[in-house]
Amino acid sequence: MRTFFIELYRSLCGLAFRIRSLPGRSHPRSADRARSGGDRGQTTAEYALVLLAAATLALLLVAWAAQSGKIGTLFDTVFDHVIDKVT
Repeated sequence: MRTFFIELYRSLCGLAFRIRSLPGRSHPRSADRARSGGDRGQTTAEYALVLLAAATLALLLVAWAAQSGKIGTLFDTVFDHVIDKVT
């Protein structure tokens, strides 16, 4: 089974290479990529790290709020204000 997946991967990689090398299929920014020296990959990694840090902080905040019971208090306050505005 493992051999099957390896051969499938090789076939797909070869197909992707053949499609990319067809005439008129070059990426319009390929020259820009060559000049940039790989900075685009670094920027992508930096964005990924920032998103990971933001997600970690959000999870910590949600865990703290769930343990302390602040979420229930927040919802009660919001609903009370909405009901007061409607009536």
